[in-house]
Amino acid sequence: MSKLETEFDEQVDLLVSTVKSEIFHFIVIQYNHVSVIQRIKNILHFNYPERPSTVFKIKENTYNSLISNLNKFSKGFFYLEDFENLLKDDTIYPSFNQQRDKIASYPIALIAFLPYGKAVLNECIKKIPDMWSFRSIVLDLGIDIKKEFVSASISQPIHSDYDIYSGLSKDDRLKTLQSLKRRLSRIEVNKGNLGLLNSLYLQIIQLCDELGIYEEGLNINQKFLQIAHENDYKNDQPKLLSDIYNYLAKFYWYLANLEKAEKYINESLKLIEDKPRIYKLAINSRQSNLALVYKDLGRFEEAAVLLDKALKSEIKNFGEDHSTIAVNQSNLALVYQDLGRYEEAAILLEKALKSDIKNFGANHPTVAGSQSNLALVYKDLGRYEEAVGLLERALKSDIKNFGENHPTSVRIQSNLALVYKDLGRYEEAAELLEKALKSDIKNFEENHPNIARDQSNLALVYEVLSRYEEAAVLLEKALKSNIKNFGENHHAVALNQSNLATVYKDLGRYEEAAVLLEKALKSDIKNFGVNHPTVAASQSNLALVYEDLGRYEEAEELLKKALKSDINNFGENHPNVAGSQSNLATVFFNLNKKEEALELFKEARKILLNTFGKDHPHTKTVQSWIDSIK
Repeated sequence: MSKLETEFDEQVDLLVSTVKSEIFHFIVIQYNHVSVIQRIKNILHFNYPERPSTVFKIKENTYNSLISNLNKFSKGFFYLEDFENLLKDDTIYPSFNQQRDKIASYPIALIAFLPYGKAVLNECIKKIPDMWSFRSIVLDLGIDIKKEFVSASISQPIHSDYDIYSGLSKDDRLKTLQSLKRRLSRIEVNKGNLGLLNSLYLQIIQLCDELGIYEEGLNINQKFLQIAHENDYKNDQPKLLSDIYNYLAKFYWYLANLEKAEKYINESLKLIEDKPRIYKLAINSRQSNLALVYKDLGRFEEAAVLLDKALKSEIKNFGEDHSTIAVNQSNLALVYQDLGRYEEAAILLEKALKSDIKNFGANHPTVAGSQSNLALVYKDLGRYEEAVGLLERALKSDIKNFGENHPTSVRIQSNLALVYKDLGRYEEAAELLEKALKSDIKNFEENHPNIARDQSNLALVYEVLSRYEEAAVLLEKALKSNIKNFGENHHAVALNQSNLATVYKDLGRYEEAAVLLEKALKSDIKNFGVNHPTVAASQSNLALVYEDLGRYEEAEELLKKALKSDINNFGENHPNVAGSQSNLATVFFNLNKKEEALELFKEARKILLNTFGKDHPHTKTVQSWIDSIK
């Protein structure tokens, strides 16, 4: 750790101890980089999470609005981020100085940020001498300045209650992690050191989370849990023990151990749910986390109930435009997407995106995440060009914020590739997915779910490019990995089975394909119910294999069910409906029901022309069938 970093930590310790008592404090902080401001706010929130905070911009306001905001703010941290502008404005600083006693009557920590320099500090002393005499401390907080500062990584779906190192680059975070671990190794575990140990463990765990070091984060968290049990945190510090369980759940979720993730979120909730007034925000966060685990377990209805409840609670607490609301809207929308409720999902995600742009600006990683989520729903609704536009903007933003090989950028690459595939841009899709797979192999261990996802997506593109053997190899690896991670009955496994079966079908391995698809259909009905779009897709895939095996009547029965389901779920003009119509038409043709086949092909052509145009491969295929029947 550099001398500057050591001095920073020492002064931060002084700040934290100074504001411990909830009386008036006037604190002046000089900084050498704007990221110090956010870092200080995060540290104070970390140490005093129950205290509210607000930010007031001098440049955008008047003296009267400043006093009005102070009157409304009864306790907590009141941040003046551009205090130098107060000193420049002769309509504000004289009254601010004269009203010292009134301002000092508020039980708040008034924290004024000033840029580095003796001149600006001398100006402060000169222009507000009365207020200056009430100062508690003056701090010089500098950090090692690098050429680039990056914002914190995009919020993970599983939420935690801390974010201490926003504004530091990845290299700085790694250095800080090593420094904290060395410091932790020198601290003896005893009652007198528990406060320091708590702080160090939580900071280390947060950094492991942000850096994607999940196995190490899990191991460190387990050691922290052991200390908590040995020192009766259940009775003495229940909220902190709840936080420890929440982080355990988060790491298990990352590592695809969903059963343990569910277990520890429930343990976390048990400790705080009997005090809803005190811990209502943490309770909402935990319930959202549990819902996302339910989502990954295929328990979509339970997930929707929890997320709807959390969203209504957050709107009541914060109002429609708060950034927390957008997170909850996005999470609920993703569950609606799984349930086939696409229009509702799109409405929620459009609201979330609009809110995120307002709160963070167009180039923030959170906005890119919202664009990606909305694009995938547009894809499901057949609005492909809109989806491409959103994903290309999101990818450009994420590459700028994180670099091309970061997991966040890779996820966007994969999503964009899938839309390119739907638009018939297969070579572009394959190129993106090959890059994504290469990056994720570098980023994660061999059996990580992200790698299985990349393998599956790339295989689907290889399939349409007639590279069947390569596709089969990738899908067999993905299936093996997902069975290991999730078990035989998980919906991700059923999807792998369906995809592998379609490739086996292309290779003429029909019996093997039928066995896989029968398993997948049975699993999907159990996980989603008979009317879900995923079930319709499985019915269609199985019907096509039955058709290849000459089992036409069974194929017809399945495809009629799939078509009826798709019309109910998507409406009569969706590409999925055209796919089901085309599949059923081929069975009618094989059953010598040529007039019925022709009628269905014409209906499918109309949909495909409106959606894709005459030159799309799907449209051309249907047209060739029509020409052959005529």
